[in-house]
Parts: sequence; C-alpha cells; structure tokens
Amino acid sequence: MFPLYAAATGLVLLVTFLFVCFRHKDPFHPAVFLTPMCGYLWGFIPWVHHSRGLLADYPPSFAQESFAQLVIFLCNAALCIGLVSASPRKNWKHSSVRMTVLTAEASDKLRTVGFVLAGIALFVYWLQLLKAGGFIRAFSRGKGGGASLGSGYLNELVLLCLPAVMIYLFSRARSAFTIGTLFTCLLILSPLLLQGLLGGRRGPTFLACAALGAGWYVFRGKRPPLIIALVGIAMSGLLMLFLVSERRELYIGAEYQFESESFKSTVIPSELNPGSTTVSAWNTIIACDYFERFYLGRRFFAQLVVRPIPRQIWPTKYEDLGVAWMVTNPGSGSFSPAEWIRATGALPVAGSANGFAADSFLEFGWGCLLLCWAAGFFYAFLWKKSITHRGIWVLLYLEAGAVSVYLVSQGMMSAWMYRFLFLAGPTVLIWKVFAPSMEERGKGWRLISLPFGQRPPSKGISVKPFADSKPTGVDGN
Repeated sequence: MFPLYAAATGLVLLVTFLFVCFRHKDPFHPAVFLTPMCGYLWGFIPWVHHSRGLLADYPPSFAQESFAQLVIFLCNAALCIGLVSASPRKNWKHSSVRMTVLTAEASDKLRTVGFVLAGIALFVYWLQLLKAGGFIRAFSRGKGGGASLGSGYLNELVLLCLPAVMIYLFSRARSAFTIGTLFTCLLILSPLLLQGLLGGRRGPTFLACAALGAGWYVFRGKRPPLIIALVGIAMSGLLMLFLVSERRELYIGAEYQFESESFKSTVIPSELNPGSTTVSAWNTIIACDYFERFYLGRRFFAQLVVRPIPRQIWPTKYEDLGVAWMVTNPGSGSFSPAEWIRATGALPVAGSANGFAADSFLEFGWGCLLLCWAAGFFYAFLWKKSITHRGIWVLLYLEAGAVSVYLVSQGMMSAWMYRFLFLAGPTVLIWKVFAPSMEERGKGWRLISLPFGQRPPSKGISVKPFADSKPTGVDGN
C-alpha cells in the first residue's frame, strides 16, 4: 500500500494545484506555492524511496511504513480541502484588484516605520555577528552565522526585517522601481540573505525571496504570469536544495568546487538519509502510533503561550507542564532512546524536522486532520481578505506566505505559527497606531479598483467608498 499512498499524496496535491490555477488564475493563491512544496517532500520523495528500493534499509516493517504514509496522505488531503474552502463566490472574476493608494504624506510616515523596523533588525543581527567574533569569523565555517545574544526575544528581532521590507514596498507602490529601491530592499533583507546564502539556511533564503518577489507585485496591484510564478517557485526550490547540498562548503575561505552528483542526490535521493524530513516524519508517526502517546494540545500550548514568558519570571515553566524534554532533549518527542529503538529500530537524528503532518499527529493523533484543514483554510482566508479588503490583510498574507516553508518542512507551531505571530504582532500594532492618522480625508489612503498591470495615477485621485464588493474604478466611475 505504500506506493499507492505516495502516489495518492502527489495526485491530490496536483489536482488541487490545477483546480486553483484554472478556477482563480491567481499565481499568488496559497495552493500555487504550498502544493508544489508538499508534492515534492511528501509525494515525490517517498515515491523515489520506494521505486529505488531504499526502504529495504529502513528498519520499520512495510505495514508501519504504509501507515505513516497514509497519515501523511490524509493530512495533505485535509490541507488541500482547507485551501479551497475559503474561495470567493463562484462568479468572482480576478480581473481587477482593490489598489491601496497612499498620499505622499502617508507614504513618508509608512516608510519611516519600515526604516525603524529595519534598523532594529540590522542592529540586532550585527550584534550577533560581533559576538561570534565579527563577520569574517562568523562565516568562516560551514553553517556559520551570528551567536545567540542569550535571549530568545533579542534573537528573533532579526525577523523584523521581513515586515520592514514589506512596509517599505507598500510605501513605494506609487513610485517607479529603481536601482535605489532594489538596493534598499537588499539592505533591509541583508540579515536573511547573509544567513541564508553564506550560512546555508533554507528558511531565511525563502523568506527573503518571497518578501522581495511577491511583495513588489502585490503592493503594485499586479500579478506575474502564472508560468513566471511557477518558474520563480521552482528556482527558489532548487536554490534551497542547493544550500542543503552544499551548506558544509559554503563559507568564507573555502576552496569550493561544485559537485553535480552531490546536488543530484539531494534533489533525487540515491540513499536513505535517516535525518531527512521525510524519514523523520515517518519515524515520529510510527512511534506515536506504537505507544499511543499524544499531547492533546499541551506541547502546542507550551510552544505558543508559555515559551514567550521569560525564564526570569517562570524558571520551571516547561517542567511544570511536563514537557521538560523540549529543553533537555528537543526533537525526541519525549520518547526515550530505548523506546525509539523499540518502535522504529533507530534513534532520531539530532536537528531533524518532522513537517506539519507528523507534528500534528504527535499532538492530536487523528485530530491532526482537522488541524491540517485549519492550516489550509487559514491561508485561503488570508488570501481572500488580501484581495477583498487589502490594507493590513496584504501584509499579513505576505508574512504567512513567507513563513509557509516552515509549515511544510518543519512543523506546525514552534517553527511556523510562532514565527508568523512574531511577525504579525508588530504589524497589527503598527497598523493600529498609524492607520487612523492616515485615514483622514486628504492625508491618507483610498481604495480604488484597477485592472491587473495598470499603475495607479500619481496624483488627482478622487474615489468613492466601496458600497459593496463590486469595483468602483478610478474617479468614482
């Protein structure tokens, strides 16, 4: 049954992708970037493992392997159902977009906010590099980068460069794209770019590419052709796989020589890697089912609610919740080495990730299906709001899209939702503080409807409020 479940996983993702493309024709629909990532990791890779006979070296039985892939298939199917559940009404035509047009004064205010956030992110990141011995020393080894500042709050402030560049692009929506604009964006995103390209990190690289590429199109009310979007997604995927393949050789002073075979075996596995996300997910699902041990929300509660509480205030927070292993033995799922050997025949590889399906199954058992559906619905809901209401919903959707790589490849809460909430919190706060002052007549923004690809006029805008969901056009017509 294993090959059937692997093929079914790829098929349901492909059908969802094609359905969304033909129905909505929007290259920024969440299914357009989520289903290819899921299809590669949870459909294609398992099929390669089976077709090449690599599972012969995998300790669990064929029945256990099939059960794990069945869970992954059902979780991906639930995600797909969620992605199409929040679609607009059937007669909705993606022929125009509500364009948020800022006045010069509002643009200046918003740009200043973006620069403040960027300054904080850059300052914290360079503090990390200085603590690691400076830029050269920090990146003179494989998987290099800055050192921890001793506080999770301080370390995570580097992520503020993501909303910073989006706010900056928002403020530049009425302006032409120049070399100066590109340079400013690259400077703001430099912490993510340096950590991703020189440190060999997939996540930061994807964050930077998504923020820069999608952000510019969205805030200007444009959409690239679907084929261009797909090429961009494919190139981003290959870049991330390249970083995984060569991360040990990417550092300052390395005598680097590209080995095509190494890269090829990363893209299409030629041997079973116990530390890969796919194998790690199978092992986690098998162990949870074997011991019937689930956390029923306790682990997620610790990651989302308890984790932000400083240890100075609550020193024994994880111990009190009964999840001390999250600190002392992270990645073990609370299973002891003997239990892992008993259930799967192997020990988990330190630093390996599980992805959203196994992470959800570890928490809720078969309740994972509802959680995966909710994740898909959440993305579709934000996408719909970003089109029909614009404003802050555009920022939130782009932030959710940027961190989607963590949902697919790492997990639900600590990797994906925690990062999204960390980005969304400051974004909502800034919007609440600055939006009221910029909505005054003649000083802020107005919503107008424009066909895709048409730039908003730089002056002389006079529009009526939207009475319903129908476009009203420029100058109230």
